[in-house]
Amino acid sequence: MDQEHEEQCRPKEQEEERARQKREAQLRREREEEGEEAEDPHRQKEQRECEERLRLEEQVRAAEEVAEEAAQGAFAEKAARRAEALRAEQDRKRRAAVAAFLKMHGFTGGVSGAKRNLMNSTYPLHRAAKTANAQMVGYLLMEGPDPMQANSAGRNAAQVAQRHDSKCSHAAVLRILSTSNARLVGGA
Repeated sequence: MDQEHEEQCRPKEQEEERARQKREAQLRREREEEGEEAEDPHRQKEQRECEERLRLEEQVRAAEEVAEEAAQGAFAEKAARRAEALRAEQDRKRRAAVAAFLKMHGFTGGVSGAKRNLMNSTYPLHRAAKTANAQMVGYLLMEGPDPMQANSAGRNAAQVAQRHDSKCSHAAVLRILSTSNARLVGGA
């Protein structure tokens, strides 16, 4: 009988044990909640401070990114202005050199205007090619005259340079003119 009694009591004991564990768990939760409520204002303050720090750190990072982008943009803008100023200065020097060349050789009609005398006509590009002035040939070509323009003898600037070439004295001029002619024809 004791065995039967034990078997009948076991489920009750198990049930009572589970109920006791539930009560203990409930009590622990209540104690924890009470402790949290007591600590809650302090914990809430810490939470707010932490959130504020994170927000400020994010703002600082965003401001640094904006500053870096602005600095890069300012650097690029400054470099572009410097490059533009350099190009403008080079253009000014080129035009001044061309004007001096035209004046020195008596050309009054600009870079494409002919200089005529009784029997002959020549152009600034032909004169620069004849004198082997490679820099002036390049400058004049930048100003836009036709490198295929023929003088009164029917020669273009490259032919004039070839005619006066002695021991490759006009090689640089011929190279510039051949490059210019290739561009006009649609080559290089």
